[in-house]
Amino acid sequence: MVLSACDTAGGIDVAGAGLAGLVQAFRGAGARAVVASLWPVDDRATAELMGRFYAAWLGSKRSVPEALREACRQMEAARGGPGSVPPRHLAAFVAFGSGR
Repeated sequence: MVLSACDTAGGIDVAGAGLAGLVQAFRGAGARAVVASLWPVDDRATAELMGRFYAAWLGSKRSVPEALREACRQMEAARGGPGSVPPRHLAAFVAFGSGR
């Protein structure tokens, strides 16, 4: 499951139950892995990152965290060129679980 919108990794602290949010809901419903963002992100950068993520994940036997890391690595390598993406837009995304 990929939640590529802004602030999707957040939640609220529920007394006696811990953190409750989208990530916990999807993991509780059986998702083996969830990719979510910790803060607001740029739409164009997210679209490019997600394209690279899916190519790295679906095109190989990488786990979700490995594919996310590879997508970020590719975008970091491309930095400095036209449409360069600031690191804060890549660092916002985290993977919960492995998915493989």
